[in-house]
Amino acid sequence: MDDTSDFLPWWVRHQRLVLAASAVVLVAAVSAWFVAETQLAAGVERCDPEAEAELGSDDWASGVVDVAAFTPLDEPGGGDWRAIHKEPRQCFSDWLDRKRQDVTQERRTLYLQPIGSFDAEASPDMETLAEFGRIYFGLPVKVMEPLDPASLELSKRQLGGEEQWLTTDVLDELETRLPNDAYAMLGLTMTDLWPGDGWNFVFGQARLSGRVGIYSFARYDPGPGVRPADDRRRMILLRSMKVMSHETGHMFGITHCLHYECNMNGSNSLYETDSQPIHLCPVDLRKLHHAVSFDIHRRYLALAEFYAEQGLVEQAEFVRLRASTNQPKTD
Repeated sequence: MDDTSDFLPWWVRHQRLVLAASAVVLVAAVSAWFVAETQLAAGVERCDPEAEAELGSDDWASGVVDVAAFTPLDEPGGGDWRAIHKEPRQCFSDWLDRKRQDVTQERRTLYLQPIGSFDAEASPDMETLAEFGRIYFGLPVKVMEPLDPASLELSKRQLGGEEQWLTTDVLDELETRLPNDAYAMLGLTMTDLWPGDGWNFVFGQARLSGRVGIYSFARYDPGPGVRPADDRRRMILLRSMKVMSHETGHMFGITHCLHYECNMNGSNSLYETDSQPIHLCPVDLRKLHHAVSFDIHRRYLALAEFYAEQGLVEQAEFVRLRASTNQPKTD
C-alpha cells in the first residue's frame, strides 16, 4: 500500500499531538474558570489581590474586617435587579480610579432636606435618621427646614391614583440649594417618585456630579394592620435607613455591589430591599473607609448600640459580632 500520509491534513497525521494539546487547553480553560469563580465568590473578582493589598490602609491590612462573615451573592431571581440590569463589578481599585467627589475639611457635612409634610406614623423620625447617618458615614449630619413643594418646579404625574414627582426635577432643585459646606444633600419626601420614561417608580436616585439625592418614604409603610405598632415603626425606620445609606453610598462613587449581600445591592422591589442587609460588604466598606477615614471597630460598636436602641435586634447582633471578632491591634 502506498504511503499517502503526506497528503493528509496535518491534524490527521498528528492526532495524538492535537488531542494532547486540546486536553491542555481544556484544563487551562477549566482552571481559569474555576479561579475566576473562586475570586468572584471571595469578592475580589478580576482584581489582583496583591495589588489590592498595596492600596489598602494599615487598618485594612491588619484584618479589621472578617471577610468570611459576609455572604457571596447567589444567582439572581427572574425579577431581581441583577437579572434585569447588567452592570460591571466595581473592585476597590476600580473605585480608586473613578472620578468622584472627595470629602474635604470644607465639605464634609451631610444634609437631610425634607420636602413637603410627613405623617409621623408612616415615616421615620428625622433626628433618628440623622443620628444613623452620623454613625454609618462618620460625618456630621444636619436636618434642614422642610421645603414647600409648591415652591419647586417639578414635573408630576398620577400612578394608581397617587401623585409622583420626576426625580431629575427634584435633583435640579436641590442642586441650587446645596450648602457650601455640604458633602451631599439628600431630599426626603412622602411623595412617590419616578425617574423617567419606562419606569413605574423608584425608591430613590442620586446624582454624583451634583452631590444631591432624593428618596421617598411613600412605599415603606406596611400599614396600621401590622401589630404590634413597634414592628411597624421598626420596619419603616429600617427601610428608610437602607435607602438613605444606599443613595448616599452612590454619592461616594460606590456602584451597585455584585460581590456580596450588601446594602449597595440594586433593588427592583420592596421585597428585594427587605431581603438585603443594611451593612456594607468588605469591598464597599473599604471604599467608604478610604473616603472618610473612620475607625471601623468603633463604627461597628456605635452601630450595634444604635440598632439595639431602635429594637433592630438582628442588625445589632451582626455588627456586635463584627466588633467582637475584629478587635483593634495593640502595641
